[in-house]
Amino acid sequence: MRIAYATVRGFGLAEDDLVHAVRALRATLVGFVGLEHGGHRLDTALLTTGLTHRAARR
Repeated sequence: MRIAYATVRGFGLAEDDLVHAVRALRATLVGFVGLEHGGHRLDTALLTTGLTHRAARR
């Protein structure tokens, strides 16, 4: 966490905004690593079916 705070401090943010910026940075990194690791698979058939069904209702 020290590295994250040190990195974000370099942007000159107010102290109150540091916590939010570090959380955003951490969430981005965790999400990226999870996707790269293959931990999230999007079921495109389900997505396509849902979008088709929704468009047909309009």
